[in-house]
Amino acid sequence: MSRSKFVGTRIEETTLDALEKAARQTGCNKAQLMNIILVRWQTARGYLAEEGQEVLP
Repeated sequence: MSRSKFVGTRIEETTLDALEKAARQTGCNKAQLMNIILVRWQTARGYLAEEGQEVLP
């Protein structure tokens, strides 16, 4: 999967602190963890197809 696009956003300081803590505990960086969170959320709601599945409108 190519990660060539940049997305910037503002988040609350407490959310950032929690993200940093979670990233340290899972052994990845914040960007990797944010990507995991976004992909799982989108997949669970049908916005992003799992491999081999069709996305429903």
